[in-house]
Amino acid sequence: MRLTSLVVAALLFTAATAGAAGPLRHLTYSYEVGTTSVLDQPTSGMTAGGGPGVTGTGMQRSNVSVIDKGTIVADVLAASNDGGLIIETSEVGRETKKPHTKVGVRADGAVMSAPNADLSDEERYLVAFMARNFLPGTTVQVGQTWRQEVGGDKSTSDVTTYKVTGIDDQLVHLAVDRVASSRSVKPFDLHMTGTVDYDAKLVVPTSAKLHGILRSQNTQGYTTVTSDIVLAIAEDSFKK
Repeated sequence: MRLTSLVVAALLFTAATAGAAGPLRHLTYSYEVGTTSVLDQPTSGMTAGGGPGVTGTGMQRSNVSVIDKGTIVADVLAASNDGGLIIETSEVGRETKKPHTKVGVRADGAVMSAPNADLSDEERYLVAFMARNFLPGTTVQVGQTWRQEVGGDKSTSDVTTYKVTGIDDQLVHLAVDRVASSRSVKPFDLHMTGTVDYDAKLVVPTSAKLHGILRSQNTQGYTTVTSDIVLAIAEDSFKK
């Protein structure tokens, strides 16, 4: 979800003021990410089999795989009266390094960032799971489900469904299913499934395992990105 430049400026000003004396809460997560990107390019009009003057039709496939692991720091800088949070994240891995970035997270989990924010997928999922109203009430039951729908224009859709699969004391086990699509200038279809373990007492995710398939189209052809993300809490200042 994108903010107007005016709202983004207000967000960053509030974060800078609130974070001057240190974060309200300091969290560190370990992460592991595996990503495979496959590009299918039409070969119509290209020479077939290397023979001169011979044309053919079909698809040419190329793929790139990246495996990374590292640490994400998430500092809660401020909390609003309506349940929103301002969080500063940073990420350091073997293959990836993301700078300190401030984002707003609504109580329902919608992530609001500046247009130039450089958030990784694992950072974006993590801060969404940190929403104050992530669970739909003070008590939940096994089998309970709810949906989070991120608003957009008529050409986009983004709906995440959560289901409680188990409860161990204060730890809630959830199944996650996200379906998102766009039919705008850069069309895509995304399906993400996985699990999240959530500490209902400390109001924070403790771990997550996510598997996503993103299909998109551009001038070069069709791209399919398969990703697997594993998150696990490593440090929480509330436990000190």
